[in-house]
Amino acid sequence: MCGRMNTRGIEFSSFDVTESEKVKYRQLGGYNVAPTSHVAMIRNDVRGEREVAEAVWNFKPSWAPPESSKLLYNARAETVSTRPSFRSAFKTRRCLIPARGYYEWRKPDKQPFYFTRADDAPLALGGIYEEGDDAGLSACIITTAANGDTGAVHDRMPLILPREQWPRWLSSAPLTDQEKSEFLVPAPCGTLASWPVNRAVGNVRNDGPDLIQAAPETPLTLQSDFFGDA
Repeated sequence: MCGRMNTRGIEFSSFDVTESEKVKYRQLGGYNVAPTSHVAMIRNDVRGEREVAEAVWNFKPSWAPPESSKLLYNARAETVSTRPSFRSAFKTRRCLIPARGYYEWRKPDKQPFYFTRADDAPLALGGIYEEGDDAGLSACIITTAANGDTGAVHDRMPLILPREQWPRWLSSAPLTDQEKSEFLVPAPCGTLASWPVNRAVGNVRNDGPDLIQAAPETPLTLQSDFFGDA
């Protein structure tokens, strides 16, 4: 799964969007972004040009009642094209969620780890979005099986798309079966670097650069602040 991100300091120029877009959405960044937070996402506009938009990180299908409280912040790559909640959006409303890194908790000791690109480039996480009548945009991140970089910590990881796939991913045309098999796969081994971080990241009220600094692995003492690791 992917349930916590660092989106601080995203350079939207890396995603080929305009300077005005960079300035407008820079304030959305944070070191400890959790589901239901507002995040920046990249999509194609009605002209087919790339833009940044603001979305709630908690996907709301168009048919879901407004009062629904179910958290749909991840969608599995294996079922995103067929599950009723996601299949319509996956056909024509795909997006990228920019991030500097993400956090995952190792079982069974719940030690948090931080994952980021080994080359220090921003992560382009594959996602889908929905346009609500009143609630605005909502989005979720697609996850895949773990690769060799992440499997020792968790059995899932976010979909990380390479630059050459961005134009097709962001287009409004449905992906072919061949494209699905090429896109919806774990990132190659060596893409990510990781290290253990302070357990303070488990409390969503904590936010700061210290959260992504390497820290000694410590015994678990309190779990009340831990944000789920389903």
